[in-house]
Amino acid sequence: MNEKTETADKEKKLRRCSWWYHLYFILLWPIALIFYPHKYRGRENIPDGPVIVCGPHTNLMDPLLISLAMGWKHFVVHMAKAELLRSSLAAFFMRKAGSIFI
Repeated sequence: MNEKTETADKEKKLRRCSWWYHLYFILLWPIALIFYPHKYRGRENIPDGPVIVCGPHTNLMDPLLISLAMGWKHFVVHMAKAELLRSSLAAFFMRKAGSIFI
């Protein structure tokens, strides 16, 4: 496979994942507001390019809350444990949102 084809495939996958990611964002934002009231500070300090964000993972909601904190315009790719692939429903949604399993 040549370099041009690989780049096109990656861009296509990113657009597809981005669509699902934004759908989850729309659906889960109200739930997060109700159950996890929050106030974000320093969002203006997030650069436009790629960044690495490490969360404390004190509960299972941390990846979701970090995505919501990053905002609508930042597409977050989560790293997840390979063991999460055992749950087919969770794995389905995580793959659609662009998660990487390790």
